[in-house]
Amino acid sequence: MEDVDSFTLISPPAPEQHESAEHSHTPFADFEQHSTSARKATVVVLSNKLRQHYPDHALSVVTTSTCNILGFCDAGKATLEAWNPQLKLRTYQAPSTQLDGQEGVVLHQTVFDECKITYKDRDFLVYIAECLKEGVYPPLQLHNFILYRPQQPDEPPELASAVIDNLILEASKWTLELHQEIWIFDQLSWSKSHELWQSAQDADWDDVILDEEMKRSVRDDIEGFFGERDEYRRFAIPWKRCIIFHGPPGNGKTISIRALMKTLALSSVASLYVKSFTTFNPEYGIRRVFQKARATAPCLLIFEDVDSLITPRTRSYFLNEVDGLEKNEGVLMLGSTNHLDLLDPGISRRPSRFDRKYLFPLPDGRQRERYCGFWRSKIGERNEEIKFPERLCGRIAGITEGFSFAYLKEAFVASLLELLVRRKGVLAGGHGEKGEGDEDEDDDGDGIEELPLWREMKRQVELLRGELDDEAAV
Repeated sequence: MEDVDSFTLISPPAPEQHESAEHSHTPFADFEQHSTSARKATVVVLSNKLRQHYPDHALSVVTTSTCNILGFCDAGKATLEAWNPQLKLRTYQAPSTQLDGQEGVVLHQTVFDECKITYKDRDFLVYIAECLKEGVYPPLQLHNFILYRPQQPDEPPELASAVIDNLILEASKWTLELHQEIWIFDQLSWSKSHELWQSAQDADWDDVILDEEMKRSVRDDIEGFFGERDEYRRFAIPWKRCIIFHGPPGNGKTISIRALMKTLALSSVASLYVKSFTTFNPEYGIRRVFQKARATAPCLLIFEDVDSLITPRTRSYFLNEVDGLEKNEGVLMLGSTNHLDLLDPGISRRPSRFDRKYLFPLPDGRQRERYCGFWRSKIGERNEEIKFPERLCGRIAGITEGFSFAYLKEAFVASLLELLVRRKGVLAGGHGEKGEGDEDEDDDGDGIEELPLWREMKRQVELLRGELDDEAAV
């Protein structure tokens, strides 16, 4: 009896593939075949296939992250003549808030598209494909495969390539511009944020309650820096600055940064906001941050809570990027911290690094009174039923010594919420606060003591004062 290999696998023949001749000879069919086999170097494979399909065309390849051809068309810079999306992934993006009934949107993620565009009276074929590239992050990246056929038979190939290069140049310049956006660095990559830009638009220097001389100095130091390149050169001074905002939390550092973003954008100065360097390969993250800043200059490079961004591991690498061999011309670095004492002295004290410091202290009585006036205007615009005479601002400022703007805000919010709860009780037939609406705002006597807002503010301030005392004791 013959030996039998018990591990022999007998499989049925593969089913016949029934596909049209038209489908089997398209770039998408080539991409499909490539993606369903051992997939490597998609750019090389697809480029070779496209050259076979279009032997009389010049071909150039560029990533969509640096050259957004479809966005360029959407902005009216080129004309999208035809668009044939072959394969897309659809995902649901929930709304940032459901309070106003938003439903979210369905996002379309391109895997393979083909389109025809016209730019400066020249026609281009563009294939957009998700390409695998080993050894890079992320490994799957979208690429534009741009094809152009010379208009004249005797047109030299280098001229056709130059035509494509011109399209890539203009589309890439547009892609890198900010369109009501701010650059954010997080998780090892840069992205544009319209939300942060919108947040900056809500900030105004008139709403920033600081000592007027300090506010003027901050604006002159930072906004003025970007218009002084020639002066720096004339005195042979490197055109760069490093500034720190420091002080207890809740005293105007963040709103000042947002106001700077807003005013600088009016002068076409980009703001770059560093959210994290990430715990995975932070040195690479720091390198990418400074590469982007140098490429984007003139720009404002923001390190909010800088003491939490720089660790003992990354300290030397960060300092080398700040004042090493590579120039940071046109870059103003702005760090903020609630704990200057926790920041490495090599960063905060050494000249040529973050040597210009602005202290954002607890507000004095006049500033607290101005802040109360800000809330008085807000309440008056939205709720005429709550009595808030102007003289109440001084009374509230008088009982909140040692409060930050954040604690003052909490006192107002808690008081208004409590008044809202009581008003609901009145509407439901319960017993509300006695005396609301009965006082004369011009009464200089004891009438102010009967105002529900004043009574509730005193109660909330007392509670918050206890929290401050507890923090001081820790």
